[in-house]
Amino acid sequence: MTKKNSYFSELSDLRKNESLFFALSEFSPAGIYLTNKDGDCLYSNRQWQKMAGLSAEEAIGEGWKKALHPDDIKEIFSKWNKVVETQGEWNFEYRFVNQETEEITWVLGLAKPLYDEKGILKGYIGLNIDITKDKLKNEEIRNQLHEELEYAHSQLERLQGILPICASCKKIRDSNSNWKEIDQYIVENTNADLSHGICPDCLQKLYPGYYNKKRE
Repeated sequence: MTKKNSYFSELSDLRKNESLFFALSEFSPAGIYLTNKDGDCLYSNRQWQKMAGLSAEEAIGEGWKKALHPDDIKEIFSKWNKVVETQGEWNFEYRFVNQETEEITWVLGLAKPLYDEKGILKGYIGLNIDITKDKLKNEEIRNQLHEELEYAHSQLERLQGILPICASCKKIRDSNSNWKEIDQYIVENTNADLSHGICPDCLQKLYPGYYNKKRE
């Protein structure tokens, strides 16, 4: 018996006892797969095949790894082998590249070992959940925060150092050697909006009558 025929034989044994599972899995919005105890793929549902751009036959054995993004293959395949060796559980995020459309799908992969009534490992059942929208949203947020950080940094750099200010009229000399009123300089070089009032010292100097009246 060839290795591929062996996979089909193992899958046939599973189908005899799990016909309801196979029926329901074909309607699932998540990618579902079954493997043997060695971690070789025996079954994948329609949604999994749609994500991967692979047929059920193409995915069996180690064929499923053809769906992995080239940058993820080495890491994910190594982690999967470790899970199989330790009979552990699978919980990782990685990318699929559809073999027909080349569309990239971010998936959350989950898998647990399957045991028979005697506690003997029979294989693994797994899910692939499409998380592409969440990944793109998080990437957009990160890019926005990066842009805001860069802007804040540029503003800080503009305000660092010594500002030449006239000792008499208090104008500030900018980087182009132009002398500007201090309020003009602040508006052009910061995010501050200015409002005008009058301080107590100036109020006393310019309007002594009003100042004294306020203090009575």
